Amino acid sequence: MRILGERGKAILILALILVVSLVVVLFSLKLFSLKAVYAVPVEASHVKLVGFNDLQGRDSLQVTCKGDWAYVGHHNGYEYNPLTAAWEWNGRSVCRVDC
Repeated sequence: MRILGERGKAILILALILVVSLVVVLFSLKLFSLKAVYAVPVEASHVKLVGFNDLQGRDSLQVTCKGDWAYVGHHNGYEYNPLTAAWEWNGRSVCRVDC
């Protein structure tokens, strides 16, 4: 009993090749993005990235470190905070930077 003809087999093989190609492309993009984030620059020595803080995407003006804390001053104005779903004043962010 024939379920698929020659044309059906060709379409099935083409679909399989397309799916495998898509998986390979997506996997390679994921590997490249991980390498970009966790790559250590040549200038760094005896330093390891253990975390990061995007400061909610706010523009930063000045960074001051005092002890184990970094104080980051932001530009004037308001910025939308997706965590609280509110517009908040750009003041300062305080981040702990000790290891």
